[in-house]
Amino acid sequence: MRVGGEVTGQVQVGRFVLEVGSPAGTRAVFDPAAATDATPLRMALAQPSEPDAAAGIEEAVGEAAGVTGRVERALELFTALAQGRVLDRKILLKEVEVLIGALERLDREGRHREALRLARALAALAALALRWVTLVQSLRIALRAARAVGDAPAIAWARHELGTLLLGAEDAAAANRELSEALRIREQIGDEAGAEVTRHNLAILRSTLGGPGRGGPRPAWVAALVAGALLLVAGGVAVALLARDGDDGPPPADTTAPAVSFTEAPEDPTEERSASFAFEADERVRTFECRLDDGAFEACVSPQNVPGPLEFGGHRFAVRAVDLAGNVGEEAVHDWTIERGEGPEAVIVDGPAELTSETTATFAIEAPDAVRLECTLDGGDAESCPTLVAFEVEEGEHVFEVRGFDADDTAGPPASYRWTVDATGPEVTIDAVTFTNGLEVEVAFTPGEDGVTVECALLERPPEGQEGEPRLVETREDCESPATFDELAPRTLYLARVTGTDAVGNVGEPDEEEFDTVADVE
Repeated sequence: MRVGGEVTGQVQVGRFVLEVGSPAGTRAVFDPAAATDATPLRMALAQPSEPDAAAGIEEAVGEAAGVTGRVERALELFTALAQGRVLDRKILLKEVEVLIGALERLDREGRHREALRLARALAALAALALRWVTLVQSLRIALRAARAVGDAPAIAWARHELGTLLLGAEDAAAANRELSEALRIREQIGDEAGAEVTRHNLAILRSTLGGPGRGGPRPAWVAALVAGALLLVAGGVAVALLARDGDDGPPPADTTAPAVSFTEAPEDPTEERSASFAFEADERVRTFECRLDDGAFEACVSPQNVPGPLEFGGHRFAVRAVDLAGNVGEEAVHDWTIERGEGPEAVIVDGPAELTSETTATFAIEAPDAVRLECTLDGGDAESCPTLVAFEVEEGEHVFEVRGFDADDTAGPPASYRWTVDATGPEVTIDAVTFTNGLEVEVAFTPGEDGVTVECALLERPPEGQEGEPRLVETREDCESPATFDELAPRTLYLARVTGTDAVGNVGEPDEEEFDTVADVE
């Protein structure tokens, strides 16, 4: 978690909460209500020489040239613990041992600047992992390296950290010595941010332990601490919380509940079936508590992910914070709605011609993301259908529609197909047969619909009294009205015939008109 861009964490030591991870240094908060046993820290501080816990893994450390990678790994592990992520305890401790081994090697080889970088990263990690021997050793190496290169800010930082640990161990005299020297250096070099934290810790020291004359390890158990140092085992992982700015004087009683605000939340409305939230408090908090909809509040961290699939409809996510004094804040609420949106798309890739005489209509459908399809014909009931479907239809206009559905039964947009079935041939009517010039005749006709091609034919009928079929004299395809026929034979019986064919190939019944040239035609 972050406040002001810094990832920080909290660990309880005795009657104090140590807030670690800030570049300015660890801040101490007096919290006797949640007191823990500070003996492991006292034992680590009582060790006069470097621990040899990492000596056995020096071979595994290998070359320590990749200091940047080790610093980054220490910061990654610290951030994971500070954000409340669960890590495998055995793997975590093994990595911490490898890092302290690399740090000790850098120290032995006199690579002081690299040792200082790694020590600063490792110190915060060791604190959250409750590895007090590793933490104390890292700070002592950091102080030794800073002195070797004349780095005053680093010297002040290391003495501040050691002084704060001594405060947690309630060794007032030693804590006052280290913190006072750290403050002197920080004020001298103009490090106001660092000086503010050191002043705060000194104020905590004087308000809780009564100054340098009180506190400190008692002689009766100092020897026990030294004798038992090599048996020290620090177990468990600290619970991570956020740091805030402190005061110069003793902390007043805190009766103000923390306020929480969202920095990330789902859009409203949304089609996403899962959700992710990020939030922060306006002060340091002990824990956040979250709940979804009507569920119970449970401890949580930021960011908080809600896996799906969530139900469609409205949802509510609430988060509240509990500060270091136990004040429980009002819940911050985010309401949002999950909409179905559109399901998978269906595409009609093949169907009948838009104008056809066929009464069987076959459709081919593609919908790769759909788990099922529903089809309707001419506004009828929707029915499940395959990707290749056929219908028997009557003449007239028709509409076919198909939708795809996903696994959540969300319908996609409809795909439509319109076509017309015309299975009836067109009518063509002869309006008149008119002689125009001797043995020349015009046949006028009218099609019954648009888009009709007319075939005109002149036939000679058998003479009266004789049987037989009319003899074709002349045929004209795609003729226009009026159609003219000339050079007719005198005293002959004729038949004019017109036949229409529409755009889809339907051929209508022919219309015929008889006429003759039996009379003398001049």
